[in-house]
Amino acid sequence: MSRKDQLRILLPHTSLGIGRQPMALRAAEALAAECSEAIGSEVKAEFVHLDPLCPGAGLEETLLGASGEAEAVFMLPAEMHIDLFVKRALADAAVWARKKNHDARIFYDGVEPCHPLLLASLADAGRRAAMDLGVTGPGQFRLLLAASGDGDPEVRAESYKLMRLLWEEIGAATGEIGFVRHGNPMLAPALKRFAAGPLPTIVAAQYLWPCEHRDFAETMVGDISGELGRPIPLTVPIGDHPNVGAWFRQRAMGMWWDYRLKTQRPAIKLSEGLSINTKNTA
Repeated sequence: MSRKDQLRILLPHTSLGIGRQPMALRAAEALAAECSEAIGSEVKAEFVHLDPLCPGAGLEETLLGASGEAEAVFMLPAEMHIDLFVKRALADAAVWARKKNHDARIFYDGVEPCHPLLLASLADAGRRAAMDLGVTGPGQFRLLLAASGDGDPEVRAESYKLMRLLWEEIGAATGEIGFVRHGNPMLAPALKRFAAGPLPTIVAAQYLWPCEHRDFAETMVGDISGELGRPIPLTVPIGDHPNVGAWFRQRAMGMWWDYRLKTQRPAIKLSEGLSINTKNTA
């Protein structure tokens, strides 16, 4: 029987095609390499698609296969927000895989959209967008955050919080938000009203990777920019920012050391030459 890997990392996402994008592939490869070096054993990391219309369907089989090949499987959602449907899909997939494989050790975490590393990454992108307008000083431009808005109110509340933190971080004169998948406020009318003011406007996209929602936001920004006759830069995807890589690594290694602490406790020395192993084999 072949020896199992110590760790497999799955990166669930809800947008088609992300796992095939060069930016995402580089991120997965970097995460696997850094975790392999940290734990001294080969780690594999891969993106897996979560279908919003049938959550868990593709994830379950991938998770079951990974749990048979690795001692532990971590699921790290690979987006800047996850709603209740995604959280439920992760939980259901873990329960299903554990029923099929009673030895499976499966763990997953949540996402903090306002995590300092994500905020710093988006702030860097926002500053570059402001520089594209030729403005660098505080209070010389306005900020609009383009977010999905899909899902439960808690997700939208986190987007509002992120907008406020980003507004202060990059020194915008004022801030607003527009949702791609929610009507209050909808991105297009919010941006049209906001960008008609006297100061130039930048749009920060709350997305790690190029995806259909960001593409829609980019189309709306382009249309309104043309209609108003003024440039409105949209921030680039931040998935390949070093801070985002550090965010993934921090999550994975935090879960790993917590897992090892619970399952691989060190021997307790009773006297010279005698010890008792307290390893938890459950």
